[in-house]
Formats: sequence, structure tokens, C-alpha cells
Amino acid sequence: MERQSGRRRCHYSTFRFHQPDLRPNPMRTPLSPLHARQHGVTLIELMVALTLGLILTGAAIQVFVANKSTYRLTNALSHVQENGRYAMQQLAYDIRMAGYFGCGSRRQIDSNLVAADLDFIPAALPSDPDGDAYAAAVDTKENYLARNALRGFDGGTAWWVAAGPPLDLAGNALTVCDAATRNTASCQISDVVSVIRGAELGVHLTADMLAETDPLMVKTAEFAAMRPTITPDDDAPGEEDLVLLTDCESADLIRVRALDEVGDDTQIIPDAALEKKYLQGPAGGESATSSASLYSLTGGSYFVADAAVDNDGDGVPEPTAALYRIGHADEGTVPPAVLIAEGVEKMFIAYGLDTGGDESIEEYDTAAQIDARRLAGNENWERVVAVRISLLLKSKEDFVTNEPVAMTFVDGTIVNDGVNADRRLRLVFSQTISIRNRVQ
Repeated sequence: MERQSGRRRCHYSTFRFHQPDLRPNPMRTPLSPLHARQHGVTLIELMVALTLGLILTGAAIQVFVANKSTYRLTNALSHVQENGRYAMQQLAYDIRMAGYFGCGSRRQIDSNLVAADLDFIPAALPSDPDGDAYAAAVDTKENYLARNALRGFDGGTAWWVAAGPPLDLAGNALTVCDAATRNTASCQISDVVSVIRGAELGVHLTADMLAETDPLMVKTAEFAAMRPTITPDDDAPGEEDLVLLTDCESADLIRVRALDEVGDDTQIIPDAALEKKYLQGPAGGESATSSASLYSLTGGSYFVADAAVDNDGDGVPEPTAALYRIGHADEGTVPPAVLIAEGVEKMFIAYGLDTGGDESIEEYDTAAQIDARRLAGNENWERVVAVRISLLLKSKEDFVTNEPVAMTFVDGTIVNDGVNADRRLRLVFSQTISIRNRVQ
């Protein structure tokens, strides 16, 4: 705005509005790569992605299933191996010590039955063809323990002579897998082996016997520490218990009639006169050839039976094959059976005989064959120098293998065949056990 000649002059700017060119341009189309944008995926791309996802998911599932199967197989294998090793360890320890009288010498010693009565299971002892254990024991008192230290029963025949079945620690009746019961749903007919021996640790006499009818004197503290597994309560020997007295030249099996404490000593009164006068042990617990020691009588029988076990955790026990050990019943009292190992389906036992008298094995026989030899006046159970045990174990879990696997056991028995075959893992454990002091 200016002033000229007294007048006001205004200049107005001119504004131009540019409108967009809406005319079609052949150089710019919606499909032009310079300005087009992609929204979403095509159907083909979606199908390819889904296919790849399914493939990867299937591969992951396959890996998971394979790992789970491998875990189940490995877990079952470890449990079966653990049970098999432990069962063999327990069997081997007891059998190896059969007839042990507390002496380290390999020389066989005379063992006499002094107890006025003998009433313990198994009653069908090898010295007694008629099954009357007490009558046979009275007639053949000499070397009684040596003859009866080890005894086998093919298929459990004539082993259990008590009125009722054996009971476990919970008081449940056990179904023994023997020839009388036949095969069950969980176990097969199995052999039984029984062992009688002295305990590992004994106590020395503290006074000489002046006569065969004198009482035995031992330290009260040492006597209280003795633990005989032949007694049902597993306490120190008490009245009416069987104990073994030996000086490594001879041994007497006696029954305790009474116990009296005299100062620091315990006076043991046998129920019958001994075969000889035994002398006290030297001071300090040292050993001597003529020193006498007192041992608990121990031992037991190993057998296969059905155990009631909750395998799947639903609170319902199921029959499960297992190896049990039961101490010898005495004075009409039967101890409970102790579970050794689960999964033992079958046990077969062969016995190595020293028929040549050279303390080496000439042949292996079954218990029935040895009994036949004994009745014919030939070799008896004293000639057994080794025991060969075979155990068939199976896993607790089913559906471990891809399909049922039938197998032939060492005695020729075919196991896990037919319509009731399962898919459990099975292994065979075998071991030959030498009896100390009987084999080179």
C-alpha cells in the first residue's frame, strides 16, 4: 500500500490454487513396483507355511516319543539290573557261608546235634527220607549240621510243611510259586534253597567246663550284642533258642534252657549234656585252637512268591513276582518272610557235586537227582561244593518293548508266550557260588 498524491493505493496479491491432476497417466498404474505395497499373504504361501509347520511339529513329536521310549527302556533296564544284582548278592552271601561253624580253617569238623528236640522248618531234611526230622536227628546226631547245611527243593516240592502259607512283614499271605501252586499270573514254578550256618560273630567262653553238663559262661555285654536271624524277633539268643558251640575241632548244636546273670557274665544252661568239655577263650579276644566260642544259629530259605505291590500308584496292590527270604521256624513259631528283590519271576538251581573226593566239581545235578543218589546210598548233600543259580527278572512296567518277547529259560521253560504275553523287559542272571571249606 502506497500513498501517492494524497491517495491511498492498494496492491492485492494473486493466489493460485493448484488442483491435483486426476487424468489417467499410463506411466503410473496401481501395479507399478515403484509405488505398490503388499498386504497379507497369498493362499499358496499360506499352504506352504502350514505344510512346513506340520512337518516340524511331527518331527518334534517323533523326537519326544522316541526320547520317552528310550527313557522307559533305560529306566526299566536299570531297575531290573539293580534288583538282579542285589538278589544275587544276598543269595551268594548266605550260600557261600553254608555250614559255617565260626572257624577259618578249611578242615571239616565234626558237628553234633545236642539239643533234646529239633522242630524247625524245613522238616524234610536230607538225612530223613520219611520227613520225620526229629527221629532222623536222634538217630544220626553226628555231623548233623554238615549234612543239613545246604538243601534244595526242585519246584519247592516238600519244602513248606507249615499249616498256613508264609506271611510277609505286613501279615499278608504269600502265594509261593512252587509245583503245588503251578504258574501264576506273575511268576513261574521256582526252586527253593535252604541254608543253615553260624552267625558271623561269636563270643568266647569266660570259664572252662569241668563237666559235659556244666553251664556256659560268656560276657553279658557281648552276648547281648549277638543277633541271630533264625529267631523271629531277631534279638539276642533267649531261652529255647538254638545256638552253636565250637572250638574248631568239634561243634555242638544246643538249645538254651535257661539264662542267668552272674556278675558281668551270663550263665547259659543247655537242655542236654554236651559231647565234650569246652575250654574258655584266651584273654583279649584272641583265637586259639582249643578255645571255644558261642555263635547264633542263622540261615533261611529263599523262594519266589507273589508280592502285593502298588505298581501304578492307584492305591490298589497288584500281584508282583518277588524273591523272599524266610528264617527257619523253631518251636512252632514261623518268622515273617522278608522281601529281597521285586521282579524275580523264576529261579532255577543246580548243584555242583564232588563225586571224586578231590574238592572239585565233577557234575551238576538238580535237588531231586541228589536226593535220589542219597537214597541209593551214593553221594549226599555233603558232596555239594558249589551252587549255580539262575534268576529270571522282569520289569515292573509293562509296554517297555515294542512287542511281546518270548524267551527260553536255562531249564528249557518257555516264558512269556501265548495270549497272555506282556511287553515287559526280561533279563537272566546266572552265578556259580562256591561253598567255603568245600572246594579248592
